[in-house]
Amino acid sequence: MIRIILAFILSLSMQTLFAANYAGKNQLINSALEVYLVNVGHGDAILLKTESKITLIDTGKADAVETTLIPFLNRLGITHIDYLILTHNHTDHIGGAKRIIESFSIGEVLTNGTKPNDSLYREVQTAISDHHLPSRVPSYREKLFVSKDIWLDFVNKEMGSYSFKDENNNSIASILNYNKLKIFLASDLEQASQKKIFSQIKTELPSDIYKVQHHGSKKFDPDFIKAINPKDAVFSGKIYPIGFPSSKTVKILGKDVGARLYYNDPQTIMISSDGEKYSVGNIQN
Repeated sequence: MIRIILAFILSLSMQTLFAANYAGKNQLINSALEVYLVNVGHGDAILLKTESKITLIDTGKADAVETTLIPFLNRLGITHIDYLILTHNHTDHIGGAKRIIESFSIGEVLTNGTKPNDSLYREVQTAISDHHLPSRVPSYREKLFVSKDIWLDFVNKEMGSYSFKDENNNSIASILNYNKLKIFLASDLEQASQKKIFSQIKTELPSDIYKVQHHGSKKFDPDFIKAINPKDAVFSGKIYPIGFPSSKTVKILGKDVGARLYYNDPQTIMISSDGEKYSVGNIQN
């Protein structure tokens, strides 16, 4: 009981810490890039909006797609998604993929290439097939341009390789590049894949913004986090008194690295940039 009470107090203190950043409004007007970490409850749904393309990375769970994500996309006037990136086969990331495919025209679907024998995987693959969508696994270090000078660099070499038994470690992870700005999008990477990425490209890891791994899970590699060395860290997923985000993750990012912390519970996070400067703030869903 004492442990639960302490965990709840920790959760409240973290919410207070995050709330200090909620008041910051997005002030950057002339931005060619907008990134939204949509509040879809405990899950990921990240929208990249540029002047020429729309990219959606994950969808969150099926119920959140209906109540939150589709209305959010509709309010932005989005009818076509150029790239739908499904980072890995977990319901809190791609549970709503079928409804997104049914509700919007899609240019291309990118997946991590693993083929679990479960109903979610079959549901998504059936939707892709029924709508005759091109689908592929991105290549390691491929540059996917979401605008003429904005691109995603895919940095998890294990995509499609079945190297890890834990599907989280097979996640599509990428670095979003726009002139001076770098945003590391970690999906649900855990220690094993983080260590591999660190060993392969550690000098390329430093980023301005870090989308924190696995909703702030305690399963992280300290060297990996410190190599990214972000000025700002953004958390996606519901705040729980026990488990998410881990106090260890909050400490290493907020205290050891000195990053400003933002959370999309209860409000969506918006990042905007002109390639030179950027701003981070929370907005209403």
